[in-house]
Amino acid sequence: SRDWWEINLNETDSYDSQSLLTLTLENDKFESILLGSHGGFLRLFSPSPKTVDGNVVSTYEPYHLMLEIQLPSPILQIDEGILVS
Repeated sequence: SRDWWEINLNETDSYDSQSLLTLTLENDKFESILLGSHGGFLRLFSPSPKTVDGNVVSTYEPYHLMLEIQLPSPILQIDEGILVS
């Protein structure tokens, strides 16, 4: 595998592997990234590859951030699945 996208959040908040989820949203041809922080920030990114002179560039663009909310508690884990009542 190779990296084609990265982001530097420039903050002192901490993250771990349990608060990161990649998923495909409805009618989206690229995977999205859901990231939760121990400070309570929940961010949804929908990156798409950008080519410059035939090369894929791994830069963050502001439109990649689809959702950002701050919750009152730390986010310790994110998961997906079917909700059954």
